[in-house]
Amino acid sequence: MARSVEGVIEHIAALLANKSLRRKQATAAQKAVLEAHLYDHRLRKMMEVTGADFGRHVVSKEVSVPARRGRLRVLMCTHSTIHEQAWGGVEVYQQTIASMLLREVEFFYWLHRDGMCRLTDASGREIESFDVPDTGWLDTMCDGPEEMAFSAAISQYNFDIVHFQHLGHHCLSLPIIAKANGVGVVFSAHDFFLLSSRYNLLNHELRYCEEDVKWVLAADISMKRSDNVEFGGEQTRRAFVSKMLESVDVILFGTRHSHDLTHEVYPHLEKKVSLTLGIPSPEPTSPIVPKTYEPLNGRRLGVAVIGNFLRTKGADAVLAIIEMANSDLFEFHIFGYVHPEYEGILNNMHKNNVHVYGRYSAGDVEALKVADVALNLSIWPETYCISLSEAWQSGLIPIVTDVGALGDRVEDGVNGFKVPIGSPADVLQRLELIRCSEGIRKQLLANIGPHLWTDARTYGDELLQLYRDVGQVHLLPHASWKNQAPPRHIFDPPTTRDLSIELPETVTDWYSIQGAEYYIDDVCRHVFAEYEDEDFVAADEFHIRGWYVVPGVSGSGHLYTVLMGEEDIPPIFIPTAREVRSDVTGLFPGAPRRSGFSAQVALRGKWCEGVFRIGLVNIVHGKGAFQLTSVQIEVEGGRIVSIARLPPSNGQILRDFERVSESDGVLRGIKLSELGSKIGQQYKGELQYYIDHFSGLIEDGGHHERDLPESDLIIRGWAFLRGLSRAGQVFVVLVNEETGAPIFMATSRLIRQDVQTIFHDAPLCVGFVGNLSLKKGFNEKLNGWHRIGLLNVVGDEVGFQTTGIRILCEDNEVRAVEESAAVKTVVDYCVETVRDLVEH
Repeated sequence: MARSVEGVIEHIAALLANKSLRRKQATAAQKAVLEAHLYDHRLRKMMEVTGADFGRHVVSKEVSVPARRGRLRVLMCTHSTIHEQAWGGVEVYQQTIASMLLREVEFFYWLHRDGMCRLTDASGREIESFDVPDTGWLDTMCDGPEEMAFSAAISQYNFDIVHFQHLGHHCLSLPIIAKANGVGVVFSAHDFFLLSSRYNLLNHELRYCEEDVKWVLAADISMKRSDNVEFGGEQTRRAFVSKMLESVDVILFGTRHSHDLTHEVYPHLEKKVSLTLGIPSPEPTSPIVPKTYEPLNGRRLGVAVIGNFLRTKGADAVLAIIEMANSDLFEFHIFGYVHPEYEGILNNMHKNNVHVYGRYSAGDVEALKVADVALNLSIWPETYCISLSEAWQSGLIPIVTDVGALGDRVEDGVNGFKVPIGSPADVLQRLELIRCSEGIRKQLLANIGPHLWTDARTYGDELLQLYRDVGQVHLLPHASWKNQAPPRHIFDPPTTRDLSIELPETVTDWYSIQGAEYYIDDVCRHVFAEYEDEDFVAADEFHIRGWYVVPGVSGSGHLYTVLMGEEDIPPIFIPTAREVRSDVTGLFPGAPRRSGFSAQVALRGKWCEGVFRIGLVNIVHGKGAFQLTSVQIEVEGGRIVSIARLPPSNGQILRDFERVSESDGVLRGIKLSELGSKIGQQYKGELQYYIDHFSGLIEDGGHHERDLPESDLIIRGWAFLRGLSRAGQVFVVLVNEETGAPIFMATSRLIRQDVQTIFHDAPLCVGFVGNLSLKKGFNEKLNGWHRIGLLNVVGDEVGFQTTGIRILCEDNEVRAVEESAAVKTVVDYCVETVRDLVEH
């Protein structure tokens, strides 16, 4: 640094030697010298205070820097993540370790829900999805579809380790499949899933009896009483779990209680790497400042209830304590998700000393300091309980039930109190003791410190070392051929699915029409030339291969090839198999890994004869995209006899899209007595709508191409549920104003881009048209005044709105149409009629 200052001085001296240097430059030079000395002085002061060395160092050429290995790739198999609406301790743990080991480990999630398995990254962004039927919460031992998808994901994405957090929604065989794929297998026992499908070990009376768990015959009796499982079921399950545990390299526990109980049921775990490491708390949102003792000085004792407010977490006992406690002496603070069955109870208590905060952010322990005491009154044996750690970190004195991890971790009268399960009186007695005795409260606070919870940094180092041990040491599932390896799963080839003239899955919204990037490599093994095609060789089967990408969509979804023939021939849907296309990901960053597709089917029968345009339909989580290609084929006698390329016109694209979008099995324009499978389970409320045209009342100045003149009524407009960004299905509802009997008539969706200029969340197909025939469908005759309503069904979301239009019918014929604002009683009547139908 001294040399740099001297260099500045020499430079200034040279400038001063120049005869043409003006006085102003000289002044600037003197100022620069002064600043340089001042800068040097400051650096030296910083070096003295911090011990830092800012000098230059010559690096020896003999020193070699080892090449850094890429991050370990860990797949966490779990039932849920913190990105879902409801989450608990397992989800918090997953997020914590993913944050702690971010630099060394690349984490992914494997989830099974809603008819598919999803592979996501640590942020919750979907990477891949697989069509896998749901099999139950905790019922399945083996499941071929999930096993194949799971194995494919492990192989394609080169995971080093699978860390099983929970097997809820999954099949029990997945650890066997993971080991058969040659990866390291780690299992965290966050509850007692390994011991029983009633993973909290509560029997049919919601009581915990440890001896009933250890004895398999007693467990069989309990399962028969609770779930009507035939005797022998528990034995079958435990035998399979025992076999599955042979494929686990490391099993992790929170406290000694869960470790010892699990080992007692499965003694061969003694030969495994079985560790009790605890569970780290989430990284706090602000530095933890230990809460110091302060006398109450007449204020109320603050009592915190931390974590999900559920029956199994002791919610009933907490409610009893709130009722018994003197509101002038105690104040209750409820942090966490409140189950709906308790929301109404808390709201109706009208206690001014009860404050409900709802779910709090993981690691936000500072918010808990409003209290002095924490209640953890679980009625089942917790395996660790992160909320207990958070209470201690916040300087709260815990009162816990003497069971499982809570009983293990709290020392009665030293760093908290322990009470029997389901004993509110004992809890209130301890609360009164803490409130009245400042000495006891001060001593308990003094005994609370970091030794009571798991140190996150230490835990992270130990877990990382475990990952390296099980994920990088061996590639084979077992060390010696003398010890039999777990059985590999034999993957049967997928069965060929039949052709369909209806969309094979439900589409709740069409978000892209002719907006995809795609390429067809070959059709019937015929590769197109750039300029002039060679002669096509007739093929006995239809075959197609290519790739398909929708910009901005990271999931590959399910892709169907659609053959579009003449108007009187329904579209033919052919399911394709998705394929990995690394060349496409290079062209389109963010494109799904499995952006390729292929299909091969035989086209037999007269309904498959003729000229067909080839279209592509891609569905990702119920949202569909349609693309009409330029390829056409001709089928004759079950053979593809010719092929051609002809770019489609805009009109052809729209007409084919309309046919595809209405190939969903919904009968449109006729009377329906009920909604059938379209019925929803959640009443959403009002929907946004506008009616452009209604026969005999509202005219928009011309005939629309989707209008059918032979219809009894034509209604046209737009409607959608705000906030969902999905179009769904719109029904016109005719509610008899005297009897309340509803008649439903399905409409067709229309593309209305003009609505998006007003409502940014309006879906692409926000428009609708109903060509209503009152004489077709349900044979109930329409008589009397009927109020017109609009019903929008989007998956399980339902919205309904009455309009100001009503019609007078006589024997299914319209006699009058008028615009009449419905009185409140009529509106309420219509809404309740539809609400009752939805709820039942």
